Amino acid sequence: MRQLFKTRTFARWSRKAQVSDKALVKAIAEMEARLIDADLGGSVYKKRVPLPGRGKEAVRGYWSRRGM
Repeated sequence: MRQLFKTRTFARWSRKAQVSDKALVKAIAEMEARLIDADLGGSVYKKRVPLPGRGKEAVRGYWSRRGM
């Protein structure tokens, strides 16, 4: 079994956004299968993670409300 680690900043975000570890593990599995939203160059990838009760499209609105 492989170990996955979250940075402190990412753990804080996932807790506030109520994203479960199960959803994050599923997103990582999809990325390993090359199902990514964008390749930003180097080893940087973008992958949307569904927010509880709102789906993956809600992620876009979540970040736009925060000015990012």
